[in-house]
Parts: sequence; C-alpha cells; structure tokens
Amino acid sequence: MSFATLVSEFQILEKKLRKSLAEGAAADDSAWLLRKCADAVERIETHRPATPEEASDQVFFFLNRGIGSGTVRVANRDIDIALTLATRNFSDMPQPPDSAAALDRRPEGATMVDYVAGSAERVSFIDTDFRYVATSQANAEFYGTRPVRIVGLHVAEIIGWDRFERRARERLESAFSGTPQRYLYRLDCGGANRVMSCQMKPVRRETGEIDGALVYMRDVTRELPKVLRDFALV
Repeated sequence: MSFATLVSEFQILEKKLRKSLAEGAAADDSAWLLRKCADAVERIETHRPATPEEASDQVFFFLNRGIGSGTVRVANRDIDIALTLATRNFSDMPQPPDSAAALDRRPEGATMVDYVAGSAERVSFIDTDFRYVATSQANAEFYGTRPVRIVGLHVAEIIGWDRFERRARERLESAFSGTPQRYLYRLDCGGANRVMSCQMKPVRRETGEIDGALVYMRDVTRELPKVLRDFALV
C-alpha cells in the first residue's frame, strides 16, 4: 500500500472521529474510531518508503502533527517520531560547520585538543572510556560551565545517565567501532523543546587504532524544516 493511501485512510478515520465526538455519539463508537485512528497512525509510522519523496512525506506528516498538536505529550511524541524517521530514512544529513573536514582543516602541527579547544562550534573529543578529553568553549557554555571543568568527566555526568544509556552510549560505541554517526533528537531545555543535530566522527591514530570520537552538536530548531528537506534531498 502506498504512503498516500495510508494517509488518506487516516484522514477519513480522523474526520469520522471528530464528527462522532462533536455529535456526542455513543462512547463505544468513539472509542472504536479512536483505536482505528491509532492503528492507522502506527501503519504510517512503520511504513517503509519506496522513494525519497515518500520518505520526506512520512517525516513531515509527523512533524506537522507535532507542530499543530494542542497537547504537549502528543506533540513531543510526534516530533520524536519525525526525527527518528529522518535519521532512519536518510543517510546524508547536512553536516555541522567544520565537521566533514575537521581533521584536514587543523593547522599543521596542531593537536586534536588544540583543534577542539579553539573551535567556535559545540565540539568535544571523547575517549573510548566515555570521558571528555577536550571540549570547546561553546559547548561548555551550553552547560553553564568552563571547558576545564568538563575535561575528565564521564559523558553521563554532563548529559545525565538516562540520556547516556538511552541514546548516547550506543551511538558512541558505534563511533568507537569506526562507524560515523549522524542523527537528530529533541531536547527539553527548561520546558522548551529544542531540536539538536549530532555528528560523531571516529578519531584514529596513525596506526589506525581508534582513540575516541569527535562529537559535534548544533541547535537546528529554527531551521528544522530546511534541515529535514535537505536531509530528504528533495
């Protein structure tokens, strides 16, 4: 079944549900329609796009639902789904400044620590023990502290154990295994939702052994629609 057909079926069910609620229909009838709507949304979420255009439409379906929702919990869930689908569907996300060519753009003779410490972006060098070797001023300021107070700390001590175990550990372990990571996620900043992009790049010695990962963070909240369109390459 095409993605467009799935969306059309959901729209028909949702219209019936709104009418049922507005007319005060029997509770059982409204409950049945609510379940059917939930099932339709699940089919939309689990659909595997056949084309880049479908993939883009799938992401924007949930993004638009999240933006238009009057319920915070529902809005957060839909935005989370949109970001997860974007990460799953598309492999070529726009890279944060200084990321793709970070190692090549270091001044000759500069160490990785020098590069990170001098960067104007939010970037950190994290070793394979999940500890900060270096972090930029911009990243330290995001957490309300100074770089020297972050160096040596475990990642979980900065972002919290829940976020570390739920997302960061697996991503970092993949980077430590040699696989670059790029993804989007929602971050609650004092009750305000922010959408962050993260890129992790393995850091290798001349021998090829991996010392850790460079982690780039960027707030893309204000440019989210553009980021997702670029992400989708449509």
